[in-house]
Amino acid sequence: MELYKLKVKDFLLVVIIIFITILYTLYYNVYNISYLTLLALNTSIVSIGMFCNSKKGPTIFKLINFFIYIFFILANAIQFGKESNVLTFTYSIETEDYIFFQFTLLIILIILFISYTYSYSKEVIPNIKNEKKYICLGRLIWISLLSTFIVLIYYKFNYYQLFTRGLTQEMLAEAGITIEANKSVALDLIFSKVIRSIPWGCFMIGVIKKIKRKYLIILFLLMLITVFPAGLSRNAAAMYWLPVVLVMFGKYLKNSRFILFMLIALLIFFPFFDNFRHFNGTIKFKLSLDYLATMNMDASQIFMVIMKENHITWGNQLLGALFFFIPRSLWPLKPLGSGHYFVTYMNGWFTNVSMPLFAEGFINFGYIGMILFTILLGYYSAFIDRKAEYFNISNLKLPIYYLILGATIYILRGDLMSSFAYTIGIIISYLTLLCIITYKSKKI
Repeated sequence: MELYKLKVKDFLLVVIIIFITILYTLYYNVYNISYLTLLALNTSIVSIGMFCNSKKGPTIFKLINFFIYIFFILANAIQFGKESNVLTFTYSIETEDYIFFQFTLLIILIILFISYTYSYSKEVIPNIKNEKKYICLGRLIWISLLSTFIVLIYYKFNYYQLFTRGLTQEMLAEAGITIEANKSVALDLIFSKVIRSIPWGCFMIGVIKKIKRKYLIILFLLMLITVFPAGLSRNAAAMYWLPVVLVMFGKYLKNSRFILFMLIALLIFFPFFDNFRHFNGTIKFKLSLDYLATMNMDASQIFMVIMKENHITWGNQLLGALFFFIPRSLWPLKPLGSGHYFVTYMNGWFTNVSMPLFAEGFINFGYIGMILFTILLGYYSAFIDRKAEYFNISNLKLPIYYLILGATIYILRGDLMSSFAYTIGIIISYLTLLCIITYKSKKI
């Protein structure tokens, strides 16, 4: 099939990935034949998904397979071998649970590939109208400046909070910073998620429209102030900065280089930025796959426990995600995020945990929900990938596709309520910005 065609070098990469995965699994003392067989089969499938049809460059489908490989295969195998419980509640996970999880993953992959292939093969009528939107450079600069200033006011010019996330209470006190205990959640979302993203959108538009370098540098510096990587959660950093990398250096990340870049980013950059999650003034970094056996990679074990407990809410969690914009003050019984909800249900001691999209399907409607979520994921990712093929580098809608690429791992890792709200908020912010700077603008 043309969609899953592999070049010789890509086929060699698939073989290498399979070999390394099995080697590392054996290195961590996993010798169960059933588990190894399923692991090898799943690795083969996702490797083809990651490296197939490499001429199309980055796609959502490749990132879905990349996520499954890192969180559901590699991390799961290492946690199995190290007998690590990366959950925030006490729970006994047996060998049979790991085997059943890999079997479930095989079913998910089969459904995902069928759904994606069917949707991708459907005829798509491209929008071939020549986009003639022009931007007002003055508006672009001033909107970026204004939004940056508003963000600085909101954070009371506390650069520590903007540039370093997770400062200890001692460091905050030393810097004279106090955190409001009863800060409005809705207000915080508007300022920290929507307005804070505007300079990012201005910079992306500036790059696409190839404005003069001196103006582009100004926009970049303003973006750096508002969305500095160390001042964001790792999920948010990926959402903002992967699109920046793609729009600036996309021509160097074609073919298999994109997935190799993502491997480096997730296994090297993300552990490094973990220093800033609870920053105490020191930076430590150790290059090791042991990072995969920490709470940061709890997605597969959360999924395993939900299936084992057969915990189903019959759509209640989905309502919270779909109507995320309704304040809790107007909806007192609004569901908590699924990760928070399930850990609370299990009497856990830390609730800021993941809830992978497939597990969201299960916690809402059981196995039927898991299958339905997988079908929808394959269908809509193919639809978006297919549409994006008709975008040229000067299309002002391209950053939205890149944003969705950056948000893919966040959405897949979950939980759905926070990731969906965050993604939709930034997209609306960008579209609003686009309307303002293109309204009755002369050619730039």
